[in-house]
Amino acid sequence: MDSTGLSLEQLDALQELTNIGASHAATALSHLLKARVVLNVPSVQIVPFQKINTVVGDPSSLIVAVYLKVFGDSPGKALFLFDYENALRIAETLNTPCGEDLYRDEMALSALKEVGNILLGSFLTALARLTRLKLSFSVPAIAVDMAGAILDAVMLDGEYLDDWVFIDTKFSGNQVEGTLAFLPDSGTLNNLLGALGL
Repeated sequence: MDSTGLSLEQLDALQELTNIGASHAATALSHLLKARVVLNVPSVQIVPFQKINTVVGDPSSLIVAVYLKVFGDSPGKALFLFDYENALRIAETLNTPCGEDLYRDEMALSALKEVGNILLGSFLTALARLTRLKLSFSVPAIAVDMAGAILDAVMLDGEYLDDWVFIDTKFSGNQVEGTLAFLPDSGTLNNLLGALGL
């Protein structure tokens, strides 16, 4: 048992669950982009509230984020985070090139939002099937801003947590690099663990 209250067995089970869910998301992205997408080994981190804005790198870096609220038996928040330059490349791959300015290009933002929606939806659907929990999620939102500002906004959209379970999965390939994160709300992690028999 570590300082987070989770045993090594529980952390391993969460990591395996995340690996399967992220594999489904990578397959969906590969089909969408018609290109090979590599799934790096997911990690499950327990991150103090005060340090959550450091988990994606430099808080001042410009990123594109797709955000969903998760409802049901294990509510929380799910995000897919694109590096800004990579978001431009994905938009071009999807035949919605936008030059260097994503802020004003509704078509490019809509395409990126759909990419994030497919990734997050595939991930969450796989989690629901594996655990037999009932999960649903909101219509996606998209934002272009500094990483720290986006994560601060996500943290304010819900209850205050001392520690967040940050399930972090990275994808890479010729067309895409990004991070998928699932943040269970306070108290709901036990529902995931219980569904795994832990």
